Amino acid sequence: MNVERYCLFPSIATYAYCDNYSEIKDDLINWIYSYQKKNPETENKSNQGGWQSSDLFYRNEKSFSRFYNYIESSIHSALSHHTVKFRMNNMWININRKNDHNAAHQHPHSHVSGVFWVKTPENCGNIVFESPHYFDQYINIFTLNSDFSNNTNCSFNYTFYAREGNMLLFPSPLRHWVQENTSDEDRISISFNLDNF
Repeated sequence: MNVERYCLFPSIATYAYCDNYSEIKDDLINWIYSYQKKNPETENKSNQGGWQSSDLFYRNEKSFSRFYNYIESSIHSALSHHTVKFRMNNMWININRKNDHNAAHQHPHSHVSGVFWVKTPENCGNIVFESPHYFDQYINIFTLNSDFSNNTNCSFNYTFYAREGNMLLFPSPLRHWVQENTSDEDRISISFNLDNF
């Protein structure tokens, strides 16, 4: 018997390897720590411990423009498969120290969300996505053999490894979390939400 199987209506995540990150890395890390020192109060969103900046910090910080332009240019290159352009809705900095993590959450009021990894020591916590079909197709997913599940990414969750200088973009409604930072160093990332024009 001939059998064909199709994965219908995928959620598209884009993992981007950004160019020339080493040229800005040290300056960006120093800028972030300097900004945090001047703005020690944290936003309380999904972070469990750690520090998050205001989500509009970049609009008033001219000294951040070099880094903003780098990130924005990388976003537009990574999203070139879309027929529309996207604009920044908001952006914030995350610093997770040892034992900090981010609870499961989604990003409402936007179309595409993303994270740019600034500093990611080993075992600092990866990002995990939950299948949007976790409940409505539970039995279907649960009974798949491992080969088919692995070949189609049809599972209950999927993990992307946090690697500095790289960026991940994903549909904003996808529920996700960041694992605990078990390293002795800070994990630094910049998250953002995008709308289309």
